[in-house]
Amino acid sequence: MDEHISYFASSGLTRTFFVCHSPDGTLSTGGAPGVHLWTGEYLADVAVKSGLFEWLMDRVG
Repeated sequence: MDEHISYFASSGLTRTFFVCHSPDGTLSTGGAPGVHLWTGEYLADVAVKSGLFEWLMDRVG
């Protein structure tokens, strides 16, 4: 995650998303502005609300 945040900070972009279904341990943005962290239950909720449930099920069986 630190490497992703460092790359983002030097990219000139204003927003980035770090998405991980089941991280090993705890992930944190460290308060970095513009960095959005989506994991586990929140990620599943966003996927379902976005209508991606059927698409996901087609890929994972």
